[in-house]
Amino acid sequence: MYPVDIRGLTVNPAFGAASARVYRSPGSFSNAHGRFSQQLDAEHATMDKIAEDFRGHAFYDTDGLRKAISSGIDDGANYYSLSYSPTNKKFDGSLRKIRVVIRHSGYHLSYRHDYVAGGNAAPATKKPPATRDSCGSRHASGCSARA
Repeated sequence: MYPVDIRGLTVNPAFGAASARVYRSPGSFSNAHGRFSQQLDAEHATMDKIAEDFRGHAFYDTDGLRKAISSGIDDGANYYSLSYSPTNKKFDGSLRKIRVVIRHSGYHLSYRHDYVAGGNAAPATKKPPATRDSCGSRHASGCSARA
């Protein structure tokens, strides 16, 4: 995932030419600047967290929108898909680590580093018991005869 802040370079509105606000004291200006910086930092931290969780990169404070988008497209166009089947068949809801290693240097690996071994992840190991239905057929479920 590649979050992109399309606003480009972000400047505190207090410094903009269009700002008509008059700050009566250095403290009021400082407070306004602090609020703006906190808001912007929180937005960037959220973008960074999303990118980190999905092994991407966040783009902000840049006017290089074309470069940001093409970077995400390039990364998404060059990949291999690997499947993983755990040898530990105990699906107990624990967090398990995954590590992928390659022998050659110079490559960047983007992959999920962990997973939850939950009940939904467990493969079906047993078939439902065969029963006789109202049609007299022996099968797993339902009636195969038509009325």
